[in-house]
Amino acid sequence: MTVSDPMHNDLHTVLLSFHVAGGVLGLVLGLFAIRPPLDEGFRLGIRRAYLASLVVLAVFLAALVAVDWSPRLDSTQRIVFGALTGFAFFILARDILSFRVARRRPPDWQPKYMNHVYFTYVSLWEGLVIVTLGDLNAAPWLIAVVAVGLILLGATLFRHYQRQALAGPAAAEGPPV
Repeated sequence: MTVSDPMHNDLHTVLLSFHVAGGVLGLVLGLFAIRPPLDEGFRLGIRRAYLASLVVLAVFLAALVAVDWSPRLDSTQRIVFGALTGFAFFILARDILSFRVARRRPPDWQPKYMNHVYFTYVSLWEGLVIVTLGDLNAAPWLIAVVAVGLILLGATLFRHYQRQALAGPAAAEGPPV
């Protein structure tokens, strides 16, 4: 199969579309999944849908890399996209750990839960921003600066939100900020 093969291009487009849809859905649902559940059923549908969006993102990324492995990717790209695929499955593991923490509820479980979900959520934003800047042919130094800035901004906003959400029962019952 060559890069100019229309069937390959169509398959690439379909796989990419599902990958992007999973990511966009994750960006929306992650806002609601990050709050620690009040009980086992609290926002369970949203938390499961968020996990499903991450599964879709990771599975279709792996499929994209597999389809493009020989015809489109050079050695460096294979290493980068292989690592990104591994990272996508690591993100899935972190979200699965959030379910485990919420179910078992060990001492001081709420910050652990929120940290797991935050890691997955900020990773979605990082991926979106880095890929977008790369597609716009931004300078590598600019991509790095923006990526680090996004991590710092996200961490600051998350810590503020986490303090509010964990401040007490009244704060935990309110809508997400």
